[in-house]
Amino acid sequence: RLLQRADLFGARLAPRVARWPMPVTAAMQASYYDEEHQVDEAGAALVKTLGVYPPGAFVRLATQEVAVVLRRGGTATTPRVAVVVNRDGMPTGEMIPRDTAQAAWRITGAVAHRDVKVQLRLDRVLVNPRDGAWHFGAMLIGREPYDIQEVWHHLRAWAVKGFFCAFMVSIL
Repeated sequence: RLLQRADLFGARLAPRVARWPMPVTAAMQASYYDEEHQVDEAGAALVKTLGVYPPGAFVRLATQEVAVVLRRGGTATTPRVAVVVNRDGMPTGEMIPRDTAQAAWRITGAVAHRDVKVQLRLDRVLVNPRDGAWHFGAMLIGREPYDIQEVWHHLRAWAVKGFFCAFMVSIL
C-alpha cells in the first residue's frame, strides 16, 4: 500500500503530455486521503516522512523569497529550505539557508516548478558530492580515481535495500 501511495504521489508530480505536474501540496493531499476521502495509513506515513513540502519542492516564504526544500524540518510544515530567488525575482546565485520554523521565514505556499526559472546546482546542496554513488560511477567509467571502501559501502547499502524491499513485498 505504501508503494502504491508513493507511486501515485510521484505520478502526480510528473508532467504528462496533456497536463502540467500537479502542485506538490495537492499531490501530497491526494496521497494522504484514500478513495473514500478517509485518512490513508500509508499516505499518512508518506506525509510524516517527507513532510507537507517534500525535498525538491519550491515554496514562497513570508519574505516573498522563493526557496527550494532541502529536507524535512522539526515538523511536517517547517522544512529546511534554501532561497534561490530573492524578493525582487532575481536569482540569488548562492543558496541562502532559511529555517521555516521561524516566523520571519514561514512558508506561505507552494510555487510551481514551471514558475521558477532557476537552474539548481546539486553539488552545492549535497553534503558530500563525492559519496559512494560518485565513487561507484568513477569505478565504472574509469576516468577518475575512486575509493574502493566507498564503493563497498555503496554496494552494501543497496544490498540491504534489496533485502528489505523483497521482505516488504513478501509481507504484502
